[in-house]
Amino acid sequence: STVGINFANGFLTMDLQLRDHDPKYGATYCLPYRYLPEEGAPLRFLSFLDHCWGNDEDYTDKVKVVRQMIAAMLFGQGPKYSRVMCFFGPPHTGKTTLMDIVMGLVPTDTRCAVPPHEWGDRFMPAQMAGKLFNQCGELSETQMIDGSKFKSIVEGGEMSGQHKGQNIFMFRPKCMHFFATNHLPRTR
Repeated sequence: STVGINFANGFLTMDLQLRDHDPKYGATYCLPYRYLPEEGAPLRFLSFLDHCWGNDEDYTDKVKVVRQMIAAMLFGQGPKYSRVMCFFGPPHTGKTTLMDIVMGLVPTDTRCAVPPHEWGDRFMPAQMAGKLFNQCGELSETQMIDGSKFKSIVEGGEMSGQHKGQNIFMFRPKCMHFFATNHLPRTR
């Protein structure tokens, strides 16, 4: 299958060419909105980011990174960048709202919520198979994150997965991970 995003008005390739829908692209979902590059980012979204970070010295960099992470997620290319998006700061600063906005960009069946402290579990990582978006609304303040499992999942390493009562299968996580937290995550 070809890497791209299946919008309501066509299939967008990695080189930003909008093509007619075609089963040969292997897209298993269609985003419920149109690709309209001439319109740019919605003003309401940019206004929200300005409200959250407008006074920050690195405002432009933050907005650029968020937009890049969203694009990587939509193209299913998250592991290529070996990064997670972690919104860190005090309560009531827009972290959860921003994650809700990003989550709303993708269909329900392309997202999951597997917190990183559960990535060492036998069954939980299997929830990431075939997903574009993984979110954790609040990182655990006390539970440790398995560093090697974290690295493997974020980089899209091949791993075995299993849903309870079913056969083991191999997969590579392709989701982009978005976390929100009021405190920094813990790992050895």
